[in-house]
Amino acid sequence: MILHMSKSRQGVSGDAGDSPSAATTAASPAVIDGQWMLQTVVPLLFAGSVVYAIATATIGWGNTLNDRHSFRQTQTATTAYFLIDQPFRLAYETPVLGKPWSIPLEFPLYQWIVARIVGVCGTPLDQTGRFVSLVFFLLTAVPLHRLVRAAGVSAMHAWVPLVLFITSPFYIFWSRTFMIESTALFFSVSYLAAAVETTKRGGWVVIVAAVAIGMIAALVKVTTFLVFLACVGVLAAWQVWQAWKSGQDKARLRQQIIRWGLIVLVPFLTAVAWVRFSDAVKAENPVAAAYLLSTTSNAWNY
Repeated sequence: MILHMSKSRQGVSGDAGDSPSAATTAASPAVIDGQWMLQTVVPLLFAGSVVYAIATATIGWGNTLNDRHSFRQTQTATTAYFLIDQPFRLAYETPVLGKPWSIPLEFPLYQWIVARIVGVCGTPLDQTGRFVSLVFFLLTAVPLHRLVRAAGVSAMHAWVPLVLFITSPFYIFWSRTFMIESTALFFSVSYLAAAVETTKRGGWVVIVAAVAIGMIAALVKVTTFLVFLACVGVLAAWQVWQAWKSGQDKARLRQQIIRWGLIVLVPFLTAVAWVRFSDAVKAENPVAAAYLLSTTSNAWNY
């Protein structure tokens, strides 16, 4: 009887000892299948969200610009209209406040792209403006993905915030208007992504790219750019502090200061230079000089 009980206990303990490995072996295919499904389904979900955003944005595609913020939409469209088949110039015309017709606000990159497409392809102005705005909105997912990955999110889960961004009704609506907002957002997010990239790859090609993209972002819309400039400024201060704290030699520390000084200061000074130039041009128009200069007491623009 004792011998029988001993053998029984051995059998029980042997079964118990074998069960974890058996369970793991049985669960492994399920885990692998689950990861495969996640890696497949989430990118497909993002692709579906892009289709959804495009389909939603095309609702009322042929409507006039007299919906939300119609004054700003029609003003931007007027600028683009007077750039069609005209040579590019900084003091571009927006004939809404009388002579002289030039009252530059932002650098007309968005308007110039729209005007060139209309001039070459002969497409309708309003719909071309909406198309360019929507394209820049969708392209913003590229630098946004880089930022999400840089934050430590796995490649498998990095699609999730992109889906939330692409399917946002707020972003979809304003990104199909005839406005510069999505263009400004694209270059500002790209500027931040390029600055973060320099912390991984310190080559001058990446630094020059960050500076160039930052300059464009500052010119397209400075008020959007300033938010991202503040983020890059904090990142720059942190990187220089870490270099100083780690006891790097003066040459390497000086290199860090020069690198981040270029990334932060050159785009900022570009914005300052543009504001001064646009102020000088707008000062020639008596109406614009009264309330559109950055020096006027009731100025609403930078």
